[in-house]
Amino acid sequence: MERKEALTRVLFLTVKLFLAVVIVFFLYTLGQRAYQFGFRVFAQEAVSEPPGKDVAFVYEEGTSPRQLAEMLEDKGLVQDADVFYVQLLLSQERDKLQAGNYVLNTSYTPDEILKVLSHEIDTETEEG
Repeated sequence: MERKEALTRVLFLTVKLFLAVVIVFFLYTLGQRAYQFGFRVFAQEAVSEPPGKDVAFVYEEGTSPRQLAEMLEDKGLVQDADVFYVQLLLSQERDKLQAGNYVLNTSYTPDEILKVLSHEIDTETEEG
């Protein structure tokens, strides 16, 4: 009977140790991903090096911040819509964006794109 109890204890400790390792690995992976995401939010990386490529972009009134981020990603102007969305929410320009036709460049950082869309940098094109 003692042998069976000892075996049960060893098995129980092994399972506890395995669960502890799994939890530590999960927390490590989660922390690593959170750090990488946070780094990308504040790194302000452009899609390409200058001179980049000009891309026509239409920003319509009523477009939600999430839609804007996805549209910019679809046009190849930002690398990750989720990262840009957070950058937009943290930006001072979030309430200053103005509808219009723009020429944006793939070498613009997310901050530069927001400044263009808020008319702090002029690249709006004439409608016609």
